[in-house]
Amino acid sequence: MATPSDVSGFYAYMHEFSESVDIWRGQFNRRTGHLESWQVVCYTFSLIFLVAWIRKITSSEISFFDRFNRKSHAMIRNLPWVRPRFDEILANTKNLFEEETHKDDFLREFYKFLPERGLEREDIVREAKQYALLGNPIISFQNSTDDRGAEAIQEVTKIFQNANSPKGIRKMESEVVKMVSTMMHAGHGSSGVVTSGNPESVLLVYYAARRKALAESIESPEILLPISAHPVFQHLADMMRFRVVKVPVYRDDRVDYRRLRRRITSSTALIVASAPNSTTGTMDDINKISELAARYKIPFHVDASTSGFLLPFLEMADFHQPHIDFRLSGVTSIAVDLHGYGQSTENGSVLIFKDQSWLKHHTYISTKNRTGVYVSPTLNPNRNASVISAAWATLLSIGRDGYVDITSQIVTTTRRMAELMRENKEIEILGAPELCLIAFRSTAVDTYALGEKLIDEGWELEVGENCLRLPITLEICDDDRISRFIADLKDSVEALVIDKGYAQECKTAALHRMIDTSADQWLVNEILRVRLIAEHSMPPPEQKTRPRTVSVDGRKMSMLGSKPILTQSP
Repeated sequence: MATPSDVSGFYAYMHEFSESVDIWRGQFNRRTGHLESWQVVCYTFSLIFLVAWIRKITSSEISFFDRFNRKSHAMIRNLPWVRPRFDEILANTKNLFEEETHKDDFLREFYKFLPERGLEREDIVREAKQYALLGNPIISFQNSTDDRGAEAIQEVTKIFQNANSPKGIRKMESEVVKMVSTMMHAGHGSSGVVTSGNPESVLLVYYAARRKALAESIESPEILLPISAHPVFQHLADMMRFRVVKVPVYRDDRVDYRRLRRRITSSTALIVASAPNSTTGTMDDINKISELAARYKIPFHVDASTSGFLLPFLEMADFHQPHIDFRLSGVTSIAVDLHGYGQSTENGSVLIFKDQSWLKHHTYISTKNRTGVYVSPTLNPNRNASVISAAWATLLSIGRDGYVDITSQIVTTTRRMAELMRENKEIEILGAPELCLIAFRSTAVDTYALGEKLIDEGWELEVGENCLRLPITLEICDDDRISRFIADLKDSVEALVIDKGYAQECKTAALHRMIDTSADQWLVNEILRVRLIAEHSMPPPEQKTRPRTVSVDGRKMSMLGSKPILTQSP
């Protein structure tokens, strides 16, 4: 209880404070007494706008330095004597990309409008076979099913391409989701959907996390995303205006658990981890992150899109691996690709949620529209019959024993090839390749030039930031193929050591060196956009042997013979 002396002291303090305010007010009025009213109003508004601008700059995901850097580079690029040089570079680059894109297409005939009359089946098949032979075709994933299984899958897919049976497709989807949920130990209360691929699955996870965050009064939700995660996570976060908080990784490319924990705030709406990541094929520590997510009650998504049909069968294939599924209490959702190691002939993905409460978050429902009630748990309200039927038939055809065999072959080959590559002193293995991807670089020659040389040899490699990635497919799981890759790798390194000029002439190396060293990201972005445009370009043939490449009724001249044949509509 306050004493009389405390009350008197408080009043004395308030009296001194009031006198100080009066003194400050008098000084301020004397110094600003010469200002007119309109000046006071203008200065006040100017101060408000300045504070708002500073807040906008400081709260933006783009730092002030980056903004200044972009503006300064843009001003330099737009100078009258500088801009023509950039235009010339982009024009020359476009021509190079077009030549690279169409170097194997000697006729360079293109369909630019619909044929007046439909083509015959034989003509269409012949054209398709010619297209399939362009470049150096590589079989990415060899199907493990036997001839009877492959015929069954084709027959089922054909049935549902020709028949409109929504109830049959619905039943197939529910069975596919349930089989994958059981693989992942999701339990009876789980829910899920079949999507067109991992990007749609990620988009649905983001959508559900955002709606859940808004329901919990989180106005600016954040995503904790490891820097080793697939770029599609950042891509879709930009589309949905999610604020992404990047999490560093350890030297072995696993997400830094301690820094992840320090980045958790009251605005954290989702944690993402990879099993494995797409950078080096390294598995994040899903167990520790799951414990963290459960402790703070934050949704946790595991990206198992690549390895979803390997992880559940590791133990059956006699490989020790900690559980990466819904047996971990903190895991909220898992995405699994149906193609690739799932062996489905159609690209698709299964998104599994731990419980059905997430259904209300990722499902869009609209009753106030002129078309009627609209309910869609995915982006497409109509189920994709081709994806679902192909996945259903594939799962039933291969079975558990088939996937155990696939897992054994893939993991054994991955670890064996990694050991053989480590024996080469001029090759450095990155991360911890334990499952289905090997990332490496050369310590003796230019890594990008090495990648282009191996790609020319027919190997399907992914080019990363100063590294190369080799996805292990069933086609590679052969002693002869393994020996051939190790030999090609050794020969390529030795050839590049001798031929120093190859790295300077290598287009892949030149592009990636520009990406790594360029201070102005604008030029890099423009070159990559030009590359996309070149992929859809239709340049004329180098040696024009005919006055035109397409007849008047829309058919290619090469299909009609050496002489142009003019046809008229009846």
